[in-house]
Amino acid sequence: MKPASFQWTWPKKLNRLQVQQLFRLPFIKERGNVIFLGGVGLGKTHLATALGYEACLQGYSVLFTTTVEAINTLTAA
Repeated sequence: MKPASFQWTWPKKLNRLQVQQLFRLPFIKERGNVIFLGGVGLGKTHLATALGYEACLQGYSVLFTTTVEAINTLTAA
């Protein structure tokens, strides 16, 4: 998903400029992470998957996990 093809009318509180900046992938060069927080059905998984896909297209390796999976992994360790 490219930001140009994203439906920006929903959810209404989405910060378009911030999301567009994320698709430039500056957090990768900074060795940072992206965490989306919000209620059910707001598009968090969709955005995370799209960012991961864009990163793959640019040659990066990607790890996608949910909060529950991350907590379970940490607990098991």
